[in-house]
Amino acid sequence: MNQSIVPVRRVRDPRQLLFHYPSIPVVRYSQMAADFYQDQMLRMAEELAARQGFILVPACCLSWRKKQEIAAERQVSIGKHSYYMMRRDEMTKRAQEKLKAYIEQLQEDVS
Repeated sequence: MNQSIVPVRRVRDPRQLLFHYPSIPVVRYSQMAADFYQDQMLRMAEELAARQGFILVPACCLSWRKKQEIAAERQVSIGKHSYYMMRRDEMTKRAQEKLKAYIEQLQEDVS
């Protein structure tokens, strides 16, 4: 499963928007910037996990016991969400099913 947990949405780099469109609403700009940086940090964390032989799994896909086992050493917090770096053989069948459903939900939300 080479699927990514990064949402497949088209978020352009918002840093130059203020120069070209100085009257852009502040709330809209801040949301675009937050989405851009969140996706960028998530992509970077996923790439680093892959280089170390792990996959990045959202906290909602794991049981509380599994979270305690791998607590601080392989936890990554990005924004309000937590992710854990795990190997495929460490994951239970239920966690793999939850991860698959999570990825499908991400793809559905974008469509």
